[in-house]
Amino acid sequence: MKPIIIFVAAIVFFFLKGCNENNHSNKPEEITLSVIFKDGKFKIESENSKILDVNGIYLSIKDDTDNSVFSFKRLSLLQIGQVYISESIDLQHGNYMLEDFLIVNSKDSVVYIAPKKGSTYAHLVDSPLALDFGVFADQDKTVHVDVLPANREKAFEYGYTHFSVDIFNPLYEGLILYFPFNGSFEEYGSGNFPFKVIGPELSTGVNGKSETAAYFNGMGAHIDLNNGEPIITGKQLTIASWVKLNGLGGGIKSHNALFQQRDDDATGTTSKSTIVLVVDNSDHQISFGIRDNESLIEVFVYPAPAYNEWHHITTTLNEASEVGIYIDGKKVLNSNYSGNYNFVTSVDNVSIGIHSYFNNQLKGALNGEISDFRIYNRALSEKEIKDLYHLRK
Repeated sequence: MKPIIIFVAAIVFFFLKGCNENNHSNKPEEITLSVIFKDGKFKIESENSKILDVNGIYLSIKDDTDNSVFSFKRLSLLQIGQVYISESIDLQHGNYMLEDFLIVNSKDSVVYIAPKKGSTYAHLVDSPLALDFGVFADQDKTVHVDVLPANREKAFEYGYTHFSVDIFNPLYEGLILYFPFNGSFEEYGSGNFPFKVIGPELSTGVNGKSETAAYFNGMGAHIDLNNGEPIITGKQLTIASWVKLNGLGGGIKSHNALFQQRDDDATGTTSKSTIVLVVDNSDHQISFGIRDNESLIEVFVYPAPAYNEWHHITTTLNEASEVGIYIDGKKVLNSNYSGNYNFVTSVDNVSIGIHSYFNNQLKGALNGEISDFRIYNRALSEKEIKDLYHLRK
């Protein structure tokens, strides 16, 4: 392969925590990083000779056909004096787009981050991501990537979903509810919905890491959402989660219920807005039930995966009335919804982990563990669902 001749320069403006943002008379100290990419390697150096605690880079690159070349690929950094050199990557000659760019410290925590176009902090830099660049023989090109210190509270304000790099991904558009269960029960969706954790406990997740999943005991442990008010209000939705079931669910129907948005008084014959996802019913099926305020419930089913194994389960509904069920990134069911998309009438239960029923009964209760739980206000594409599955596989 011919040498790649391309330079990537990054400028970092570090606003010290001691500076009062409202005091414009004090100019914050600036620490400038020089980041150059040449012949497949990154070189990072502090221009004021400051020793940095940087240990690696995460980046995502797509080619000119929108195919992913690298998705949050980690490059280790080797320190040589005050300079840091990355391991090499190979790019064939052609046009590319830099989608994500992050620098992490020795604990793999993000310390510098390139904000994305449309995010809250995009205006703080001259060139937010994504950026086009080309790789061609005997042709020099410099791409400037502005990065900021990752010291704000919300990752989505930079255009990302979380500050933990093992679950970083570009799938943040329309992500209204997001529980990564990464050491806590914090929620990172753009909807900022209030919630209350009632019973679940942190547990070991998909990749064997502790406190990266939530355990539900099958006896009613659940997470209440948005004070019982609807969170899915439009004509599109995606519900996605990693799931490991321990056996039959709880409740009078032994359903392993993952999510509900419904009314207490809704039954099989009363027409009230309902969205219920059961990942394992009494017939050992995934059951995705949808009903508006005029029609009887439409239930879409597919055989559920085996117990005691992690599987990624996704359900979608789009504006073309298409319903999809996916297991481990693959579409296993495609059907059609015939209702009017009214999902907001007479809703008073919105929760993760239970399926409530009339007369204060519990129809189903999740018996198992979940990780990386997401709800979108749009239908993800098949490619996006496959990418989502591979993030934690």
